[in-house]
This record gives sequence, C-alpha cells and structure tokens, in this order.
Amino acid sequence: MHHLPVTRLLALLLLLLPTARGLDAQTVTGVFVGNQGNFSDGNASVTFYDPATAQAATALADFGTILQSLLVHDGRVYLASNTGGRIDVLDAVTLARIAQIPDVPGPRYLAVVAENKAYVTNQLFGATSTVTVLDLATNTAIGTIAVGGTPEEIAVRGGTAYVALGGFGASGQVAVIDVATDTVIETLEAGCDGARSLVVDEQDELHVFCTGKTVYNDDFTQIIEQTNGAIVTFDADHEEIGRIALTTQHGSAGPGQNVFYAAAAEEAYVVIDDERQVLRFDTAVNALVDTLRLGGADGIGAVAYDAAGARLYVGRVTGFTTAGYVTIHDRAGTELSRFDAGIAPAHIAFRYERTATATTPVASTRPVRATLHPAYPNPFTPRTTLPLELTRPGTVRLTIVNLLGQTVATLVDGALPAGTHRIRWDAADQPAGVYLARLEVDGRVRVQRLVRVP
Repeated sequence: MHHLPVTRLLALLLLLLPTARGLDAQTVTGVFVGNQGNFSDGNASVTFYDPATAQAATALADFGTILQSLLVHDGRVYLASNTGGRIDVLDAVTLARIAQIPDVPGPRYLAVVAENKAYVTNQLFGATSTVTVLDLATNTAIGTIAVGGTPEEIAVRGGTAYVALGGFGASGQVAVIDVATDTVIETLEAGCDGARSLVVDEQDELHVFCTGKTVYNDDFTQIIEQTNGAIVTFDADHEEIGRIALTTQHGSAGPGQNVFYAAAAEEAYVVIDDERQVLRFDTAVNALVDTLRLGGADGIGAVAYDAAGARLYVGRVTGFTTAGYVTIHDRAGTELSRFDAGIAPAHIAFRYERTATATTPVASTRPVRATLHPAYPNPFTPRTTLPLELTRPGTVRLTIVNLLGQTVATLVDGALPAGTHRIRWDAADQPAGVYLARLEVDGRVRVQRLVRVP
C-alpha cells in the first residue's frame, strides 16, 4: 500500500474545502508592466494593459533611468527608478505622473509598512546599503535605516518589516525591522545563498526564496562554485519550520521579478528562467504543487498571477535593445494571448477593484483583519491553544478538520469582538495525527497545521 506524503495530503484536502482560500475576491482592472530598459540608455518605460478591452498602451516612456520594480497602492503607482535615484509616482487611473520623490539612492523594491509610510531598499556600493523611509502623504524621503548587505525585497507582518539581504547570492540573511522605531532588531539566517524574495502568507509565516549562487574565477572564464536555490519558511516566532531544496538556481532574466505572491490563492509563483518554468508554491501547506513548463526562446523577466481571473502574466525579455512582450496563460500554463511591452519587462503589478463574495456584503468596505497566530504547544497532547486576533468585531468560524476532510470540532461559530482571543482545543477524544485548524472570517480562510501526539 502506498501512502501520500503529509504535505500532499494537506494540499489535496485544501482543494476540497468549501470556501475560497485567502483574501476576498478582487477583480483586476489594470495590469502595469515595468520595463527595465537598457542600463546605458536609461530608457525604461511602463506599459498598461486593460484586461476588459485586451488593449495595451505605453503609460510612461524613456524617463531617463532603468526601472527595477513598481508598486500599486491606494490609487497610485510607485516606480523604483533605480539609476535615477528617485521614486516616480503615477496616478493609477489617469496614468499621469503626479510626483517624484528624490533622495532615494539606488532604489530596488518598495513596500507599504504602515498608513502613509513605505520602505524602499537601496543597494549602495562602497557604502553601507540602506532602506529609505517614505512619507506617502507628502511624497518625501524622511529617513534611512542602515541594513548592510545587498538589500532586495521587503515583506511586512503587522508592525514588523523583513528585508532580504542576499542580493547577488551574497548571503541568506534577512533583516528584521521594527516599523514603529525604524530600527533593525534582529537578523535571521536562512542558511541558503541569495535571499532575494520574501513572502508573508495568510498564516503569518515568512517564506525566504533564495536564488543560489555562482562563483567565477578572477577572469570569469571558469565556474568554481555553484549552488541551487531554496525556499525556507519561518513561523511567527522566527523558528524555521520548513525547507525545500530546489534542483536548480531560481531567478528571472534581467534580473527582474523572481517571485509573485497571490494572496487570494495563497500561492507563490517562482521563476526558473534557465528552464523557462514557473513553480507554483502553496503557502497554506508549504509545498511545491505544480511546475508550469512555459518553454520558448525568450527569457522570463517577470511573473504575476490574477487569482480571481485565473490568469498568469509572464514578461518575456527579447534582449536589452528590443521590445519585449507579455504572455497570458491559463492556470495550467497554456498561452491564451499576448501583448507588446517595452525593453526587458522586469516587474508586473495589478490594479484591483474589490468585488463582493457570497460571504462579503457589498457595503463592507473595511474587511475584518484576522490573524491566527501559531498554536501553542504544537505538537501537543491532548490540549492546545489557538490565539486569534481581530482588528474589529466580526463573524468567526473556527473548526478543526482531519485529513479525511471531516470536521471533528467546532471551536467558534458566531460573533466575536475586536481583540485577541485564546481558543482552546481539547483533543482528548481524537487520535494522534495531523489536523487543520480552519479559520473563516468575512469570506477569508486561513489554515494552520496541528499535530496531536500520543
């Protein structure tokens, strides 16, 4: 008799759960493509694609820099104009440039860390690399945080920001920043080469995506060391709880966008450009569940997944002097259509319009933010506590499901006030094994793995 691994069983079980996973459904009303341009020419551009009309147009062209990444937030598009040393700001609807934020040396990636506050990573050579603090209300740089290393992507969990420090395969370190004080309070070591992309998922776990590294001799004629990529997962207490060794290096052409996190699907899409593949990583069960073999001669410079429309967008790089393009695929990876972009598509981001679901009233403009913190103890026998935090009052359903998909306990089913609630599960009447704590709030579902030991 053959037994499926636990992670595979969990993945299959999640497919059977009756409510959509992740965030409320969001309709993509616009796709922004940041085209890196050629380094020596400074001819970056932004392409805008309208899924409703299937039409693409240039939103901004030849703005005297290369473009590393972009962020869509609160009706605006923030562009990391890398060699320009600034952040360009576009109106997400009119596509007009409405502001520029100077004094941002070598910007790489942006993340919103609090209301009207964002961080930008900067890679500096010959000096300590930094994170610039932005005031989004005034479009000004208001501070810097020394982080060292070669900082890349940023992920945020509550009042904590995480910064990957392993650009160019330098290390597997992640800086932990207290957003309230703008200070580095800890450094995590992922134990892999090239920590570049970060994801904080719906279970508040931190996933570190490492590219691997290649080391050459002095005249770059021979490879003397090469390591593969990895995915390393930490829980909310910064304890390592998972590690997946990839069989090759991972990364995009450019280098551009290596990973895209689709929160509504609880999936991360991971680029393996050398093999023209995109891996699907399920963040609910922390497992690689699919490989999309896209093929083609042109490199993959960017990737993004529209969970509501089940469409995968892939930026294709034809070189650094000719225009690239974006292919659109179904969930299985079959190409459906494509549109023209600029030189070296390096980052894709969506403009969303929130739509109602069956469990989310149209009038609800402020969804409940619910956090299911790690249970303690876990593993446990026979009782454990699940800390549940709500930002405002809401209707909550918290159940325990076994690996057959059967609900074995309903811990909460009704209204709870805002605040932190510690929900206890007494599993004395259940056999030892793996269970899922399933939290449903405002149509959003979070799942946490529990282990009952004898």
